[in-house]
Amino acid sequence: MQPGGRLAAAIEILESLERSSLPLDRFLAQWARQHRYAGSKDRAAITALVYDVMRHRGDLAWHMSGTEPRALALGAACLGGAAPAEIRTWCDGVRHNPPPLSSTEWDSLTRLHTAWARSDARSFGDSVRNLPDWLRPRLAVPAESDLEREIAANNARAPTDLRANALRTDRSALADMLRRAGLNVDATPFSRLGLRIHPQSHGQAAKSLTKLEAYRNGQFEVQDEGMQVAALLVDAGPCQQVLDLCAGAGGKSLVMAAAMRNTGQVFACDVSAGRLRRLRPRLERAGFRNVQIKTISSWRSDVRPGRDPDFSDHAAEFDRVLVDAPCSGSGVWRRNPDAKWRLTPQDLEAAVAQQRALLDRAAALVKPGGRLVYVTCSMIEDENGAQIARFLRDHTDFSPRPWRDVACAVADIDATALEERVASNEPFLYLTPSMGTDGAYVAILDRST
Repeated sequence: MQPGGRLAAAIEILESLERSSLPLDRFLAQWARQHRYAGSKDRAAITALVYDVMRHRGDLAWHMSGTEPRALALGAACLGGAAPAEIRTWCDGVRHNPPPLSSTEWDSLTRLHTAWARSDARSFGDSVRNLPDWLRPRLAVPAESDLEREIAANNARAPTDLRANALRTDRSALADMLRRAGLNVDATPFSRLGLRIHPQSHGQAAKSLTKLEAYRNGQFEVQDEGMQVAALLVDAGPCQQVLDLCAGAGGKSLVMAAAMRNTGQVFACDVSAGRLRRLRPRLERAGFRNVQIKTISSWRSDVRPGRDPDFSDHAAEFDRVLVDAPCSGSGVWRRNPDAKWRLTPQDLEAAVAQQRALLDRAAALVKPGGRLVYVTCSMIEDENGAQIARFLRDHTDFSPRPWRDVACAVADIDATALEERVASNEPFLYLTPSMGTDGAYVAILDRST
């Protein structure tokens, strides 16, 4: 495909995406299956254009004076390095190329090109513009952090992080194997299980990781460092009974199973059987035998505490209960930039209500002296501090455990490095994109004996 054809394809995708409920990554995968004439380089270029639109939509709309897919795609082409004169040659209306530029589009592109050349390309323009207006006052980061810096970091491209499976290997040996396979990796600063792939080998990694022998042998999983830290802070130990109440595809269940050294039991539970199905082959690859997979029903508020039908034999019996709650996903917008433009106040309200119900359900399953760990990949206060404040008012038998106390006791966390980067003195942990991780919130709550 010629550059004009790629630009036209990006415009077509953006127009169709407005009418679709699919997340961007799945929509692009579907588009690729339906347009097999587009080669791998074409798909990469088109994907980059579309993602740049989603990351910089606010800035692009401001500079291009409109939110139409064509205007946004033209602006994204400029951010991708094309000069206005070059873009004009692509838009000649010949064959698959877009129609010629209007004088207004030419003027807008010229202004955009000048602004882009003068800016820090990582945080083009006003980062706060790249959020829907209603979300700006809802976003919360630790008091000492700079909000605009966090928004800009959450708008950048996310790295690829890996986690070594301690049952099969260690981080040093895994790094050596990956380097021999041609990947450039560094140790992650906070998780002693993590490796981060250098940006220059990022594209190769995305294609080749699952083909590596080390992956097939269960020696590593792809997992953001922040989520590794969150799972490690559960502090699951040998022979314990652990519940992962919203396990999804089981990434955190795998971390806890490894920490338990294949003893005790991890109950990986979710309302979605489809998500849980993805866990079984991961368990087989990793060599874990201490994980039970269970599809559960949605929680009903009229069920009395201690009468949970899915856990009738386990009321108040779990040493650890992890609630990795469904949320806005505002901490992972660097991976899913379209999600911030899809989120509505009603969506957020529904997520907060679901989180409240999950916390109440989980509380009844923690044994006296046990621990409840609440995790979100959110940077919105309603889902984090406000949610836990409400829970502690309603459940006086739970009290906060400072994350630093736990981190210092977990061998696979570099607590010193983490303390140096965390701005807040609160007992609860905020991980933010400027730290190099996904945005996340972790509250550790102990139940009294």
